[in-house]
Amino acid sequence: MPVAGCEGWSYHDTSPDSIEFWVDKDEALHRIRFFGRKDKYYSVSVKIQDSQSMETLLFVEDGVSSVPLPYKDRKIDVFDVMFPPYALRNNNHYVVEAFIDGPRSCFGLGGVHSVKCHDVTFNFKNYFTSKKAFDFTNVKKGQFAEFFFRPVCK
Repeated sequence: MPVAGCEGWSYHDTSPDSIEFWVDKDEALHRIRFFGRKDKYYSVSVKIQDSQSMETLLFVEDGVSSVPLPYKDRKIDVFDVMFPPYALRNNNHYVVEAFIDGPRSCFGLGGVHSVKCHDVTFNFKNYFTSKKAFDFTNVKKGQFAEFFFRPVCK
């Protein structure tokens, strides 16, 4: 998980926070963690699309409250959006878009292009869908704190 900045990320327009990603093994994605602000309520819709066809593969809407998460020596305010496990296929590229409505929030800093966890490599690439001058998610900073996955049942 990247370092959190809490100067305040605003949701002043209708543009989503987006990132492109792919995995090197088949896995099932079932939850995405976002940065928030303690005890604040957020309305979120998450859409996962195939990056080539832009076909919507998964769509979920949720209203969630942000809670402090103990992480290392400090607490990071986050909220989770859970959904039925969605099978990610090896080397297929996906775009995740999150439309978030709520008060200013914390955000992640120091993101990386590749993360290996439990023998699965997640790769990330900038994906811009808006003309935001600031407060836009990219690989280095933004709203996606963690992706939760598990092996695909065969």
